[in-house]
Amino acid sequence: MNLVWYSPIVQKYCWNSENFLKAAYLPFLEQEIEEQNFHPITPTSLRGFRSDVTVSNKKGIYLIYKKTNQSVLLYVGCATSCIYGRITRFIAQVNGTIREDENHPAAKKYVNIFGNDLNDLYFKYILIEDSNLLEGTFHHTVFDLENLLIKKYEPLFNTETFYKYAFVKQDVPKEIIKIGNVEIHKR
Repeated sequence: MNLVWYSPIVQKYCWNSENFLKAAYLPFLEQEIEEQNFHPITPTSLRGFRSDVTVSNKKGIYLIYKKTNQSVLLYVGCATSCIYGRITRFIAQVNGTIREDENHPAAKKYVNIFGNDLNDLYFKYILIEDSNLLEGTFHHTVFDLENLLIKKYEPLFNTETFYKYAFVKQDVPKEIIKIGNVEIHKR
């Protein structure tokens, strides 16, 4: 991701850190997400998966989608050491093989709705390291960018946005989002 350095004068006009994040990073992040293909998550074991890209030992932000009749963003996450490892933790939680010292709350929410069905899962990612982020008045981390995307896209299973959704069966009218045989309605 090519980032532009903004002078302290420009930063001064973005009167707070969140406004600066939106101005400086959001256009780049949105473009990266929009232009990138969906990468399949094909489980190979109770904890592993393969895909058409390699994300082992890559740091950044990842987005997990469920694609059936449409693409639905399930989760936005941050990996400070390995995107592959974070996605395998999601898979392990869904399969019930996660270690006692691990946890993936979004995967628990996924299981409540979809059970152990790992079909039709895809991801996108943005490689980012904290050292690539802008310097100046505001000091940001990759976690700040993750939170920015969570606020922007409101994924279904991020803890920060989960309370905005109710899950109902297919026979309820006024479909909002349909994933397989499950409809998801905003409250």
